[in-house]
Amino acid sequence: MKTLNLKRMNWIMALAMMLGVMFVSCSDDNDNGGVDTPVFPALQEMNCAAGESIELSFDANMDWQLSSNAAWCKFVNGEFTETLTSGKAGDGQKVQVAVSADGQNYDEDAVAEITMTMGEKSQVVFKITRAKKEYVDLTVTNEDGTITYGESQPLTIKGSGLRDIPSDSIFTVVYANADMTVGIESVPEWLKVFNDGNGRFRLIFDKTKGVSNLNSFGTEKGEKIVFATEDVLGGNAQTTDKVRRVEIPLAYEGLKMESISLTPVGNSGTGVGLSVNADGTEFFLETSDGLSGETSREEYGSELKTAVSVRNSEYHVLVVGQTKATAPNMAEYYTYDTGGNMDWVRLSENGDEISLTVDALGEEAARGALVMVFSKDFWTSIETDSVAKYGDLKTALFGQEVVASLDNGDQIMGDIVKFEYSDNVWTSFDQAKEGEASEDQLILGGYYYSYFDDGGEFNPENEMWMTFADVNGMGMEGVNVSITDITGTPEADAALNGMGISGIPVYKVSYPESYATTANNALVVEVQSRMEATDNIGPAWVNGVTAGTLTHEGKPCVKIYGTNASAATACHLAVGNFDMMQFKAYIIVEFYK
Repeated sequence: MKTLNLKRMNWIMALAMMLGVMFVSCSDDNDNGGVDTPVFPALQEMNCAAGESIELSFDANMDWQLSSNAAWCKFVNGEFTETLTSGKAGDGQKVQVAVSADGQNYDEDAVAEITMTMGEKSQVVFKITRAKKEYVDLTVTNEDGTITYGESQPLTIKGSGLRDIPSDSIFTVVYANADMTVGIESVPEWLKVFNDGNGRFRLIFDKTKGVSNLNSFGTEKGEKIVFATEDVLGGNAQTTDKVRRVEIPLAYEGLKMESISLTPVGNSGTGVGLSVNADGTEFFLETSDGLSGETSREEYGSELKTAVSVRNSEYHVLVVGQTKATAPNMAEYYTYDTGGNMDWVRLSENGDEISLTVDALGEEAARGALVMVFSKDFWTSIETDSVAKYGDLKTALFGQEVVASLDNGDQIMGDIVKFEYSDNVWTSFDQAKEGEASEDQLILGGYYYSYFDDGGEFNPENEMWMTFADVNGMGMEGVNVSITDITGTPEADAALNGMGISGIPVYKVSYPESYATTANNALVVEVQSRMEATDNIGPAWVNGVTAGTLTHEGKPCVKIYGTNASAATACHLAVGNFDMMQFKAYIIVEFYK
């Protein structure tokens, strides 16, 4: 029989108890190295301005989490900000905090509490104070910030032009800078204000309010514009020594110096291209009703008058010598002389009205003048700036264009008024003895051609040639035949461009289709002058009709007819040397029912 060994059992039980203690000790270990009591850093209080950031430094003996109780105070995590952040235990921890202006007011400072949590415990370890919003001075400046306006620094409003188009609307731009939205407290009736937001204001003279926009004025009128912050405008401004309202005296520079309006007075000629008789007693304008040799004439008497609208009604009149010439391609052109003796042109100024007369023509064969008017300020800028830039007055005011290209490669150049001074041209005229047209002037004639065919040989006595004037004189209803100079119109330019030519006059023939049905019932266009032996008139582009050349009393002609002339998609003629492709004129034929 076996017996129980008590001494051995006691030893086994002791060993089991030791193992149990070791097991319990191992299971109590954690990620904090066996530390289960957090040690919080001492409370730190600090200040940070809105829009800035601050770095928090601390030690943590356990894994930690930080939280902010203010939406304006957040932890920076890359490109984002968050109200929570966390990290592992360790010394020298660093966290970035961003402070925004959200909710900031002028009444009190704001405090954000940063709470740290370790294990099951939490404690406020940082307090960040954001100062209350401070009032700042309201300032009003020019666009680039180099001028600050106020009682001692007036604002001059720029002048716009006379036309109601965007390019003539000149704005004065200012910026209002403050800690809150800025508005306008008061403004003169003549000044229109556009608030673009973000402190940007555009100001422009409002000419619809009954105040003349022509004349400049200074601060002596006592006009002001007043800018104010929104709290002042709302009547709840806080007590502060900061500027919250800015009064700015106003001046106005007057109409834009480049702008001008020239208005004929009474029965006065307008524009350019006038003529004046040899004794200077009659200005007139001649226009052609058709180039059959007949012209109409409008007479304006011995004096031209215009009313001038410019800044402050102060202007300068410039009279320039003008010479007209005709190129081999029949294109007329001008040259100008800014240094010639123009005493024969007499000017009289009476307020905003200018009168012009001319002396009788002496031994000169002909002479001409171009008259320009500028505001005084614009003229001063031309003399001081443009003349210095270009070297002389003529080059400052006038450019050049190609009038004709010659066979030897040379070019004939004509002077033209630069675009920026085109509004300053009042009138131009040529003075010469009146007489018949020069041999250098190209003249076209138009005929209704009819032939009575009696079945025999051709008999000239059976021909009938009726000029356009004769046809129109018959008074037939719906019949009006004409040749019209359309040079410079879009239709003329398009026709020349289509043929690859330029710089020549373009004429349009208007003719009824019923008068151009057969060779014995046709339209004839005749060149009556300015033809060289090598020149001719002929088709340049013809569809739907027949066009053939012939002569009439020794003058070259083209006869045009067809059974359905109105179906012609194009009937274009040219005058000149077809072999050399040198043309003096272009003709578009239009048939109508």
